[in-house]
Amino acid sequence: MQMLVGDLGASNSRFALVQGGKLDPSSFRSFPNSGYDDPADLLQLYLDQSGATPPEAICLGVAGPVIDGAARFTNRDWQLSEQALKQRFGFRTAILLNDLQAMGYALADLPPGCLTPVLPGEGRPDAARMVVAPGTGLNIAVLRPGMPVAPSESGHVALSATTGRELEFLDALSGDFPIVPVEAALSGPGIARLYRFAGGNPDVPPAEILTRAGAGGDDAATQAIGMFGRFLGRYCADMALTHMPMGGLFLTGSVGVAIAPYLAATEFAGQFHRAGPYRAILESIPVSAVDDPMIGLRGCAVRLRT
Repeated sequence: MQMLVGDLGASNSRFALVQGGKLDPSSFRSFPNSGYDDPADLLQLYLDQSGATPPEAICLGVAGPVIDGAARFTNRDWQLSEQALKQRFGFRTAILLNDLQAMGYALADLPPGCLTPVLPGEGRPDAARMVVAPGTGLNIAVLRPGMPVAPSESGHVALSATTGRELEFLDALSGDFPIVPVEAALSGPGIARLYRFAGGNPDVPPAEILTRAGAGGDDAATQAIGMFGRFLGRYCADMALTHMPMGGLFLTGSVGVAIAPYLAATEFAGQFHRAGPYRAILESIPVSAVDDPMIGLRGCAVRLRT
């Protein structure tokens, strides 16, 4: 049976068909979100350009919380519901997931060669696995054997500080947020905030900040990525102790993949393998980066099969 999957992010929306339970890469299309007031119009654009007819089932991962089959996007003035999709397109089955839920499901079907080790560990194959995805924002998802992936908005928990410099950073953001969330640091915009806090040019984009940190010679970039690594290691440890992903922790998202090669030069490992009674547990959890541009679509395909 043919099915349709989509990954509707903050900036772009991606769609593909599922044939025989597997994602069909040749059917993949990506569209910028700008200029569209209704995400369903982008789905219609995909159907028009691909020549596909609406199949019986669709699953979409969306960048925002999904409650009772209805989604409100976090970074766009968009709303979408499973019922509206059925009414407009005639789908018999319509499933909306938070985009990180979709990535969580994808951990069950990752393609060969997409993993890059970040930290070693045992990685029990029968245990829970967790995805951490810094990008435009931040969130996590946990895949437990035989269980559905639960929704989460864990990027909005409070950012913690353990040094005077980190406290200064939180103070600098206190006027912008009632409570400074973790994603204020651990995201693309977060890299820019850290760079600006370190004295860097506020007009430099996050990708260029990473390049400058790798090349050396830009002290603000080095400081920004160093602080990012500390915050990320601590956050990953907090989430790991909360969810116990003994099967592994997987970094993805545009920022997660891009920053992975730089983490060895930061205190990421020291913050993740924190001292204390649970250090041995944290050291047993392998950390890898997942470079799969279709991870959200792949997860939606897995969800439709379950």
